[in-house]
Amino acid sequence: MILVSKSDLRRLLPRASQTLLTDLATNAPTVLGAAGVLDTPERLAHFLAQASVETGGLGRVVESLRYSAKRIVEVFGPGVHSARIGAAEARKLAGDEFALGERVYGLGNSKKAADLGNIHPGDGFAFRGRGYIQITGRYNYTRFGDIIGVPLEDNPERAGGLATALEIAAAYWSSRKINAACDSQGVERVTQLVNGGRQGLVERQREFARLLPIIRQIGKTAKATRTPAKRPQATRPQAAPPQAAAPEA
Repeated sequence: MILVSKSDLRRLLPRASQTLLTDLATNAPTVLGAAGVLDTPERLAHFLAQASVETGGLGRVVESLRYSAKRIVEVFGPGVHSARIGAAEARKLAGDEFALGERVYGLGNSKKAADLGNIHPGDGFAFRGRGYIQITGRYNYTRFGDIIGVPLEDNPERAGGLATALEIAAAYWSSRKINAACDSQGVERVTQLVNGGRQGLVERQREFARLLPIIRQIGKTAKATRTPAKRPQATRPQAAPPQAAAPEA
């Protein structure tokens, strides 16, 4: 298992928030370890690369929809996203998180809303992306809440809470069998399994290429500095002291 300290994580994710670094350093050995993410440098590099892009360098685990008009078109525009938001509409939605959430994930985008299980007004914003690997939509909140034992459908804000956000990511990673893609395929396939497409692929490839050699070095350094336990040396039994001669009768 690859163990990374908080200082290691700061080196890997220099833009990360202090709170999320502490959470990741504390909970990764248990949560990611159980999911097999820490078994190889490649798996960990894939996970951190995806999480970094999903969360803005681990700056947040709740999706911000306060986009500029230009950014809305880049992310949700025609030919990019099913919402197909043009420049004129983007100017109206810019800076309005609730309206954009409804337009992109909610009833303002009926096909996407059906895919995500968003059936009520307000679902698009309420069930926006949360977690280290961000889940979106009422359906996913219900499914992964059941897996980790937290009622996320009734309390979607809990998906952005510490530890819970990492548990969701591990559950998602395992359910999609992403470790297998890490072992035998590349960033493109891992990205498809994470977000269903190729969104942010170039950035994810760049992050993976940056992270992998650092993680390998961390693993080598830890191995080199690990002091093997010394076996206790067996002690030779001492001869019994000579018995004093019995006095003659």
